[in-house]
Amino acid sequence: MFNLFFLGTMLWLALCITVVARLRRRERRIIQEQILHIGQLANETNGLVLFLDYTSPDFKEIDALLISEMPNRATIVFQAPEWLVAAKRKKWGRHCVLDASSLNAQLSGWNTTRVVVDKSGSYNIFYEVPAYIKLMIQQKTGRIGLLRSARQQSEEQ
Repeated sequence: MFNLFFLGTMLWLALCITVVARLRRRERRIIQEQILHIGQLANETNGLVLFLDYTSPDFKEIDALLISEMPNRATIVFQAPEWLVAAKRKKWGRHCVLDASSLNAQLSGWNTTRVVVDKSGSYNIFYEVPAYIKLMIQQKTGRIGLLRSARQQSEEQ
């Protein structure tokens, strides 16, 4: 009886591991296809792609960081009305801004704000976008005081 239970548990574990591995492989393939498609639309390849939705609760903070302090050029896939995309394209002049509606078929099921970092074909995904941008700023400039003031401003709002 114990051997049968043990065998069933091992089979269940193997099945779960197989399913998780397939899902992760599928997710990586989808991300790779998205990044390639975005690179073709932008006519450039950036190691940093920001998927941003204007309805995100962190949008104001991300917007402020993109305008003032973000040290690296990024490709921003922006989900917003056309007029807002055009306005932010002018405001975020250092970055390459793409309208997410041009990628609609490619982005189905991906409505979250996130950062995808390409490191030689390996993709890291970060869902805490403001924290990631602040960390990037801190690593590039070493300025912690600006981060504290940005945090205080966001707490006051």
